[in-house]
Amino acid sequence: MKNRKFSISLTLMTVTTAVSLLATTVGSLAWYAYSRSVTFSFIGTSVAKSALLSVGLVDDHNYLSDQDLEEFGLVRETHDTHSICFTSSKNGFSVLAIRKYLFNSPNAVDKLFPLTTQTRALNDESELELYKNPEYGETSLSVRADPSEYVVLPFAFKIIDEESEYVADKKVWLTEAVCQAEEGIHDSLRIYVEGTDRNFLMRPADASTNSGFTYVGGVLDLDGDGTYDYNKSNFKEYVYGQFEDEVSHSATKYGIPKKDAPLVNVNNVDDPNTPSTFLAKHNEVAYTAQYSVDPTDSGVHPLKAEFETFGTVKPSVRENGEYYIGDTGIPLASTNSGSKIGYTTMTIFIEGWDHSVVDKAAGYQFNLGLRFEIDRL
Repeated sequence: MKNRKFSISLTLMTVTTAVSLLATTVGSLAWYAYSRSVTFSFIGTSVAKSALLSVGLVDDHNYLSDQDLEEFGLVRETHDTHSICFTSSKNGFSVLAIRKYLFNSPNAVDKLFPLTTQTRALNDESELELYKNPEYGETSLSVRADPSEYVVLPFAFKIIDEESEYVADKKVWLTEAVCQAEEGIHDSLRIYVEGTDRNFLMRPADASTNSGFTYVGGVLDLDGDGTYDYNKSNFKEYVYGQFEDEVSHSATKYGIPKKDAPLVNVNNVDDPNTPSTFLAKHNEVAYTAQYSVDPTDSGVHPLKAEFETFGTVKPSVRENGEYYIGDTGIPLASTNSGSKIGYTTMTIFIEGWDHSVVDKAAGYQFNLGLRFEIDRL
């Protein structure tokens, strides 16, 4: 495969606040085995009516030094036993401040690797489990992803009123998600949100008001020969990832020579005519795996990683402009009644089981913008 350049940009915004992620790297794809460079910047502040929303990074390990704070215009405060670096009301985080924070942390700075999630239900509150992409013949999740392959940003929020007092019991919402990308590659971006109200996995590029899912199991063409991988000893197709039960195989070999065999869309990809890791032919000598991604079919199905969408997370809005949990709406955080600080940790990664992450995506780029706002006072 040819090496290609590609880039990502991510913007996390409060009303006039932005966190940007820009990237460029060179690499090729083998399923989702590729890397992307990542840097962040945070600019500005947020004003909602008479209150100021200030955003900080939890920095319990002093990834930012006193010299960094002075250089980047940050203020360190202690709340709830946490050390938090808040932006000033005018300048906010710079790209260099976030980069310095990530550089000293165990998480990604320059490269973001697509990974695979463990199966999880929509309301699963357990810890997010991320694994490395499978290799040829490796049919189960076995190697945990290294922290350097994804980004973790622990945000803190405080709301200051006209009397310079902190405001308790107010919610922070995600009110906008703007995504631009070539060929839908942005669909693979996932954010795991650990908030003070609820934890959830989200596909931010999805504006649907119904939650969704990604299948985390299937046959794959990892060696790139145009046919689904199979065991050279027993000729059974390898079944990667997770399934609800043991997958059986056909009683006879496929039998159709490769030059005559059709593409078989067993994974239900959107483009059934373009070969990829998720769409190939059955090998002539292979016993084909017997499973279905159609929930109405009997038999074995792949397991799912269910996710919220931007459409299900954004708040419902009353006629007076007040945000609330209605048909849609999941708060990212709430300022507590004690220190009056709210907390949200965002784990940002690329879901390798998403069908948009294929070889042709090398060189593609996408942009993501997220807007934070607070309850009206």
